Amino acid sequence: MKKSPLSIALILLFHFGLCAQNSFVPNQLIVQINTPLSEWNFAEAPLSSGNEAFDGLNRNHGVESVRLTGKRSDKNTFVLTFKAEKDILELVGEYKRTSIFNYVEPNFIGQGAGVKGECALGPDDTHFNLQYGLLNTGSFPLFPGAIPDADTDMDLAWDVTTGSNEIILAILDTGMKMDHPEFAGRIWTNPGEIGNFSDTDMNGYIDDINGYDFAYNEANASDDYGHGTNVAGIAAATGNNGIGYAGVDWNCRIMN
Repeated sequence: MKKSPLSIALILLFHFGLCAQNSFVPNQLIVQINTPLSEWNFAEAPLSSGNEAFDGLNRNHGVESVRLTGKRSDKNTFVLTFKAEKDILELVGEYKRTSIFNYVEPNFIGQGAGVKGECALGPDDTHFNLQYGLLNTGSFPLFPGAIPDADTDMDLAWDVTTGSNEIILAILDTGMKMDHPEFAGRIWTNPGEIGNFSDTDMNGYIDDINGYDFAYNEANASDDYGHGTNVAGIAAATGNNGIGYAGVDWNCRIMN
């Protein structure tokens, strides 16, 4: 069945209208006033900013509390919380019409890409149970009194993404063990170099195929001390590969 441009437009509007429901906090606005209010004790006196137009708006619409946000040193951006739910889009228009703000907007609710919910991904790396900084279940063997969930919630982040090979991660340290199995197939290669003892890509560094050793000014960026390999592993060891540890990004390419 053919649809006219108008019907398609109406369908799209209806769709995005549904998606927009509950996409912002129902009783809050974010405003940036064009005159900094550096002397305002907004926590104790939310309706006494010293700017009559601003205070009048807040009083008329039942502002209950004010919280500083944005670049805090500027002291000009605030989250306004109203005593009751409001027609936020109507309020945006009313506040904007006063011309005392750089911008006025709802307090939008953002969602990360991926699927919300409990992590379905449990890395099978041999020593993942020791990485309590990433996932702490309270059962870390060396610390019987470990506090559950005192961690970075890395498992929930992996539920959204485990990284991308489009990301190039540079490790600035003592070098890296290039043949380590945790980095197999992940070492970045400079497409402009061919390893012919010359600066093929003309960037000032000879044969910087996988990176460069700036300490000794040479192309061999193998690890001299072991620290760089450790750092690279924390950031980017391949996860869920049945060996060793799990890094944060399992798929990025690693520049040494």
